[in-house]
Amino acid sequence: MRRPPRAAAGQRGVALVAVVWVVALLAVMGLDVLAIARQEDRMAQDLAVRARMAAAADAGLALGIHDLLAASGRPGRPPGHPEAPARELVFDGTRLLIRVEDEAGKIDLNEVQPALLGALFRALEVPGPAAELLAAAILDWRDEDDQPRPGGAEANEYRAAGLGVPPRDGGFRSVAELAHVMGMTPALLARAEPLLTVHGRRAEPDREVAPPAVQRVMAGAPRPPAGAGRAATPAELRDPPVIGRAYRITVLAERPGARRRLSAVVRITGDPADPYWIQEYR
Repeated sequence: MRRPPRAAAGQRGVALVAVVWVVALLAVMGLDVLAIARQEDRMAQDLAVRARMAAAADAGLALGIHDLLAASGRPGRPPGHPEAPARELVFDGTRLLIRVEDEAGKIDLNEVQPALLGALFRALEVPGPAAELLAAAILDWRDEDDQPRPGGAEANEYRAAGLGVPPRDGGFRSVAELAHVMGMTPALLARAEPLLTVHGRRAEPDREVAPPAVQRVMAGAPRPPAGAGRAATPAELRDPPVIGRAYRITVLAERPGARRRLSAVVRITGDPADPYWIQEYR
């Protein structure tokens, strides 16, 4: 039998190795494509779950608003009472927990009087002198002048302390803005935030709907002077439980492997053409 030339056999060996490498490369590329496809599929599924969770949370907010509108003029415990249980239901396979708080039961940063503000920080275990200094700094932040009150701070004091955000010299727009006030710490703000609001429009919280922690603060402070803070509107006097008030609606949406929290402040206007305003949404 005639044997093939040695060179031809070597060429076939090289070609075989090349074919093996090409097949291996194609297999690796195929695995990469498959992995990318699987990753994109998981991302699409995650986006779909997030969209469903967002829709369910918004549905919970709409239900909370509906309950507030339906409660106008209804006798019994007012909406947002601290002892009222949260509403629990299932929407589109998502468990919803809906809680309503009356912002009138909290301490309004833009209306609170000095004595109650100092009592708040003393109740949060801030030493007496430091509590008064912090209260003064808050009052200086919201007043319109640039003259610091005793123990307070205006723009010059903030610059001297190296603080980059000077006082607004106007009302607080959110409770989170309190983080920029001289003397405030993140830990103290975290403890104070649940008791505070910028939507209450009252010099003193409404005792009927104030949570226990706010009632304890109020017990340690004198009553504000007559006429302090904003007076009730005619609509509020006619129908005090809901009309004109702001409510924080918190929705917790849960399903296996997913969770979403929504918080909004809604003011009930009493106007059939424009029954509520959403003043905060996060």
